[in-house]
Amino acid sequence: MEAIDHLIEELAKLSGKHNSCFNPFADHCPTHDLPEAITIRKANLRRYLLAQHQLQADSLWVGEAPGYNGVRRSGMYLVSEPQFEELGRRLGGIQFQKATRTPDQATRSSKAVWKLIQTLAAVPLTYDAFPLHAFRNNPPFVNRSPSRSELQDTAHILERLLEIFQPQRIIAIGRKAEYALDYLGVKSIYVRHPSRGGGPAFEQGIKGIYGLEDAWPLE
Repeated sequence: MEAIDHLIEELAKLSGKHNSCFNPFADHCPTHDLPEAITIRKANLRRYLLAQHQLQADSLWVGEAPGYNGVRRSGMYLVSEPQFEELGRRLGGIQFQKATRTPDQATRSSKAVWKLIQTLAAVPLTYDAFPLHAFRNNPPFVNRSPSRSELQDTAHILERLLEIFQPQRIIAIGRKAEYALDYLGVKSIYVRHPSRGGGPAFEQGIKGIYGLEDAWPLE
């Protein structure tokens, strides 16, 4: 689909425009990546978005920003490598390829998100308000929060995603996601981000939205 291909290329063009950021679709990590990692991540994202479009995903979950074990490795937002098999099965038998040469890793946020997605009839579309991995040390494996100017500068890609998929339900996971959506004039349902002790509140928020209060007790 041409619109999805264009969106991925727009993501790739963000490389070099933001300091202390890693672009999964243009940058190569010498510590973890396979030589062809950039191509693999682009292909993973394309398969994911095409499948979600074909399935007419009606919900969009927007996180805040990628962690170093998330889209930086997988090529998909709020998806880590250990979720590849389950995600592929849920999307109709798609196979996603590993872009890294080191053992599979997962972010805490993706674990929290997928714990709940497994209880839903359909997999929501997932994205991050800031699409690059923002870091604050060298080597670049300490996450940092994106600034408002960074969120604004990349909001056009979120806007394009909304135009392509036209989701009926939009969930903002954390205040940064809420801000980015509000910046675009898009109404969203806010839930607490699962990081920094927010897991129980995030879980209860999603359960409330989807009517899953009795799905399981909080851990």
